[in-house]
This record gives sequence, structure tokens and C-alpha cells, in this order.
Amino acid sequence: MNKYDIERSILERQDLTTIEAFVAMILLTHRNNKTGLCFPSQSTLARESKSSRSTVIRAIAGLREKGVLLGESHPGKIAQYQFAPVAARPKAARPSVAKAHDGGEDMARSDLDHPEWNRRLRALKRRELAAADEG
Repeated sequence: MNKYDIERSILERQDLTTIEAFVAMILLTHRNNKTGLCFPSQSTLARESKSSRSTVIRAIAGLREKGVLLGESHPGKIAQYQFAPVAARPKAARPSVAKAHDGGEDMARSDLDHPEWNRRLRALKRRELAAADEG
């Protein structure tokens, strides 16, 4: 399961709230590519999402309930997160966001179109690219 397929799956889910999708994207930046596990603390997730810890806890619970994350929380233990498997799609089957917004389809404005959400996603992408260049 590669990072791109997980990312696309998160962005395409209509049942996720904005904060759930954002926390999932932040978790993805902490994902170990070999093991598929993520170990950021709730405080780290709160700081990086510019949200409160209780908001992050609710978002993680929602992600588990909706099947995005596997496992259960264990109070008093180190948090361990793992994304549920997503089927990889052939490149041709991946929809173009620009095409969907340009014509044909009647799309309602979603939370993902919000300027703050887009700004945060671009900042995450820049951090990922910078980390990849350093490594």
C-alpha cells in the first residue's frame, strides 16, 4: 500500500469531516513506509493540525469508526496508528480534480475546497518534499 493511494483514498472519502481528513493526512506524514505504522503523540498531532488535543482524539476515534485506521486505543500506552488497506487503482482510473471541477459533473462545494484546508495541505506537501530532499 503506497502513500499516494492512501492519500487519494482519504481525499475522496465524502464521509470524513475536514478535521478527520486533515489528521489522517498528518498521520500519513508520520507513516513508516516499511512497517506502515505511525507513532506520533496526540500532542504532536494537535500541534501540527493547529487543533486541541481533544479535537484530535475525536478525529482519531472517527477515523477508526469509519474504517480509515485499524486497531483500538489503549490508554496509558504509546499510540500506534495503522491505515486500513486501500486497493491500488490503475493510473488511468484516477480522476482528475481539475476535470471534475471544469465541466460536466455537478459538484457541491465540499469542506476540502476550503482555502485554509488547501493551505494546510500545500504546507504538508512542502514539508514532505523538503524531508525527502534532505533524506
